[in-house]
Amino acid sequence: MIAEVHLGDIIHGKLPLNPKVLELISKVSQGYMLAPIHVRPVVGRKGKYVLLKGEYEYLACKLMGMRTISVRFSPKLSRKVH
Repeated sequence: MIAEVHLGDIIHGKLPLNPKVLELISKVSQGYMLAPIHVRPVVGRKGKYVLLKGEYEYLACKLMGMRTISVRFSPKLSRKVH
């Protein structure tokens, strides 16, 4: 299932700025559509999600001032969040 989620509802680890992020920002500003990122719900925190895949896309959207991002819910993937 794909949905739109507010960027502030996504929990992630440290996301360093990377040249690939800057490249994505350039592409998006030219009309490039990003693939949905992968998240899973946080147990016990309704409406919060852990970022599993798509760190560059998430960071590019955040730096561009976007409020929401397309996500794909992937409950079978896992990642520890510190």
